[in-house]
Amino acid sequence: MSKSNAMCQREKAWDGCMEPEKKGLRYGLEHLSDSELVALIIRSGTRNKTALQLASELLSIQGRQLLNLYELSMNDLVAIEGIGKVKALQLKAVGELSKRIAETSFRKTLALDAPSTIANYYMERMRHEDQEQVYVSLYDAKGQFLDDTVVSKGTSTYAVLSPKEIYSFAVRRMASFVVVLHNHPSGIPEPSDQDNEATQRIAACGKLLDIPLLDHIIIGDRTYYSYLETDGRKYLL
Repeated sequence: MSKSNAMCQREKAWDGCMEPEKKGLRYGLEHLSDSELVALIIRSGTRNKTALQLASELLSIQGRQLLNLYELSMNDLVAIEGIGKVKALQLKAVGELSKRIAETSFRKTLALDAPSTIANYYMERMRHEDQEQVYVSLYDAKGQFLDDTVVSKGTSTYAVLSPKEIYSFAVRRMASFVVVLHNHPSGIPEPSDQDNEATQRIAACGKLLDIPLLDHIIIGDRTYYSYLETDGRKYLL
């Protein structure tokens, strides 16, 4: 490729100039718009679209803006003209990294006596799921976070809350306390009768094993339900 052709491609990528790249180098990335930041990842446009135009198109889908980096699937991304599998994978990697950074930041604030901190830690991981998932979050004797895992995946309305799976994981990791979480894809975290019954079974199992169930948190859409905050005496003791 000639030097002139290479320059043309670089100019096309940035709408006639390298403004996002130059702006980022000169003033810092915090001065770039969301579209400019995404354009830095996309890097190159097509014959009909610049990288900035591609970025703006991606962010405008369903009005979700930066959430599209996490919520759109690979198939959704490659359906956009100018975004192939490699670019789609890079964009998904950015979304995944942002989620992990947020979780790492929240992890430092987890407190077993403050359900809101645990709910916030898992919120972005769970509220977007279109199937119910059951997470087990483990803590040591000092209340420090140990580990977590998904123990069950179900349908849009139901997942199995199995004491056997929950405490099998807790015993293997030598946990002192357990918090169970599951999501409601409807976005409404109010517990069902089945949720209440399952919570009582899990709590009873925890008493026998001397690994107390400290809370069962149901994740909705930017909201949550905590048994500890609401019905602790009835279901957890």
